[in-house]
Amino acid sequence: MLAASRTATEATAAARTNSAPAMTAMTYKGYTATVEYDADTEIFHGEVADTRDVITFQGNSVAELKQALVDSIEDYLAFCKKRGG
Repeated sequence: MLAASRTATEATAAARTNSAPAMTAMTYKGYTATVEYDADTEIFHGEVADTRDVITFQGNSVAELKQALVDSIEDYLAFCKKRGG
C-alpha cells in the first residue's frame, strides 16, 4: 500500500512538472495579451489578441515583460497612426 501511494505521488509530481505552461493575461490601453513562461529559456513571452497584426513581446522578468507590452502597444499605435489607421 505504501509503495502504491509513493508511486501515485511521484506520478502527480511528474505530471505537474511536465504540464503545459500556465497562461495568464495582461492588459494595456484596452488591448489584452496572453502570456506564457518558458522554463527552458527562462523567458516570459506574450502575444496581443484581437488585432489584425501580430504583436508579440518578451522579457526576462515580470517588470521587463510589462515594459515590453507597453513598448509593443505604443509602437503598434504609432505604426497605425503613421499609416492612417
